Amino acid sequence: MPNSPTTAIPLTSAQKKYLRGLAMKLKPKAAIGKNGLTESCLKELKAALEREELVKVKIPGKANERKLLAQQTETATQSALIGTIGSTATFYQPHQNPEKNQIKLP
Repeated sequence: MPNSPTTAIPLTSAQKKYLRGLAMKLKPKAAIGKNGLTESCLKELKAALEREELVKVKIPGKANERKLLAQQTETATQSALIGTIGSTATFYQPHQNPEKNQIKLP
């Protein structure tokens, strides 16, 4: 499922629900600091998405700030924002090579 920087990953609500279920047992793999989405944070997050496809991220700040940061992260990583709960956001990005996908979507 290749994607371009301007195209979001198309997921149905059933697929998002499935991914949220898988994410429940995951621990956050990255954290965005007070300085926001820095280049090093973005690099770490992209590497985690490439390696694991489904990643939880801790996002600081108030609710509206977290929502904006989650949307910026989604765009910057070319991933899909699966959902947010409190200060934790979950992102999904399938592997570039479809044969190497670890997660099979319904």
